Amino acid sequence: MNSDNGIVPNGHFLNNDSPHNFSSLADEYLEGAKILNAQWRNAPKWATYSNAFQSLENFLKSYLLKKGKTVDYLKYDVGHKLQVALLECEKLGLVLSDGDMKFIDKMMEFSRCYTSKDFQYHGFGQWELFAPNDLIFFVDKIRDAVAK
Repeated sequence: MNSDNGIVPNGHFLNNDSPHNFSSLADEYLEGAKILNAQWRNAPKWATYSNAFQSLENFLKSYLLKKGKTVDYLKYDVGHKLQVALLECEKLGLVLSDGDMKFIDKMMEFSRCYTSKDFQYHGFGQWELFAPNDLIFFVDKIRDAVAK
């Protein structure tokens, strides 16, 4: 596969509304989060969280696209609101029943820091932080659920 020109083996051009495009980008952000987390030995660093949440956003959006939602819907109705994206995915059939719902709820509550861009705009504040490997674990589980 020659990814330099955006062509997958069957000759299909990837465009903005391709679930595969969103999923591939999500994999890259997740890999980035894992590399940063390893470098910083699981210390709570905003760059790690940002990459992990960006990955989560793209995995959820790839699922929504697979289920028929449009890029305009993702852009204007979902935006960066991960809680909205997850709820919509669940309505469309994403199954998270084997997950710990309290853990999922805490991760989604924590996602508000990403949605409101607190990582960029607030140098100080009070957030309930989780070890980055917990968030990365969660994103891995979402990736697996989305791939089914």
